[in-house]
Amino acid sequence: MALSCPWQTLSVGDYNLEIGTDIGGGCTFTGSISNAEAADCGSVSVEVNGNTDNPGAIAVNAVATCSKAKQTLDTRTYTVVPDPSLGKCNWNTNEFAIGVHAEPTAQVIDSYGRCGNDEVSYGDFPRVLGEDDVGIVSNIKATITCNSGPLESPCDDLNVGVELCRINDFCEGAQLDWGQTNVSGSFYDRCFFTKNFSYFNVNAGVLINGESPSVSQCDNDLFLSICTEVLTNQRVNGGYYIRVTNNSVSIQMSADTPCVE
Repeated sequence: MALSCPWQTLSVGDYNLEIGTDIGGGCTFTGSISNAEAADCGSVSVEVNGNTDNPGAIAVNAVATCSKAKQTLDTRTYTVVPDPSLGKCNWNTNEFAIGVHAEPTAQVIDSYGRCGNDEVSYGDFPRVLGEDDVGIVSNIKATITCNSGPLESPCDDLNVGVELCRINDFCEGAQLDWGQTNVSGSFYDRCFFTKNFSYFNVNAGVLINGESPSVSQCDNDLFLSICTEVLTNQRVNGGYYIRVTNNSVSIQMSADTPCVE
């Protein structure tokens, strides 16, 4: 015995239908009831319970009345699936600056084979950000074409900075911290970024923006009025990268971080 309906199902999944699919009749049941006469069975009919107006289930039953009781001989369930959609566009990082690989992604939802190979386009992304991107990069969209037409999802604008604190050449290969106010202890190849510092106690093994300060610039145990004056014009991203290669230090710093975090 077999129950079948000539409805246009989707290519992915079993017995999936689009919203609005025509299910007007046409279902058939092939087979026979072996003891139909003894059981006083009437003819077999096919009942369709449900519609394709909205997502949901449609039950198709082959039934017959035997001995004055309704019997279900076979059943099949079709599923009306939602229209395809494109989920939220997300970026691979929250830190954007020159040299950063920026890659957006958006998930195709409820495709069921209706959107080709589900490949989403993002204009000229993904790519590495360059000098021309510094500032606000806007109007980025995730797009895909499905059987019903094009879909799109806007991506958040990018606020692209000149440089990330953590990838500055002065600190490449070292652990970098920023936003701290007081640093004290022994460090091996540790880097700190600060907009200003008010106290600096260190002997050797320290680089400020890639250079080793001389005693005439930054005396030990000195509130850095002299050192700050000398280094004011040497700021990078509005501040200082202090790299401690192998030493004990005591530094009081500003928590401000002008470069991109």
